[in-house]
Amino acid sequence: MGSDSQSSYSDFVLIVMMSIFDQKILPAVFMNSLEFKELTQKQVFNLEARFRYVGEIVENVESWLLNDGNDFKGFLDSLELDLSVNQNLPDESEDRETSHLIHSSWTFDTTVAQLRHALSPSIIAWLDQNLPRVDCSLTEFNAWLAIQCKALREVVTEFYGAQSFSSTIAHYIAMDILLANMLAGVYKARLNADLLQQA
Repeated sequence: MGSDSQSSYSDFVLIVMMSIFDQKILPAVFMNSLEFKELTQKQVFNLEARFRYVGEIVENVESWLLNDGNDFKGFLDSLELDLSVNQNLPDESEDRETSHLIHSSWTFDTTVAQLRHALSPSIIAWLDQNLPRVDCSLTEFNAWLAIQCKALREVVTEFYGAQSFSSTIAHYIAMDILLANMLAGVYKARLNADLLQQA
């Protein structure tokens, strides 16, 4: 890919990230739920911030992939930290509606069948995708990462465009599955000597 076309694609990726992840307003069907209305202002702020953080993670990964993937060890360290922070912080539970609570208590007003029906076949396929092999090549690992980014963009897009409460929860859970899968793939890469020796 030439430098001009690579630059154009980078600009396009940035525009897509801004349009998807910099949303200021969560879906109305999500905010109109009793569970959301019981959140504090701080919890709402942290929930919105989490989506922006996911966008930063995706953007950073795609930027690294577009720039030939230099300094793999440094990239892996940064990605693992970002994914871990997104999954676990802030520590003060009263300031954050954790994913665990959203997965469990927020699902009382829907059914498993409704959640499953809300997800498209392509999203289900991404959720079922295997992690990279422990001894995979850099090309294989990068291809897997690119798919994870594509899947996260699609899932978050569907979350913001959801027309039902069940759809928002289904896509929120799908987002967490993809983030957890990405973190597991990063952990596995720690056991791959060939990857960690990349310049």
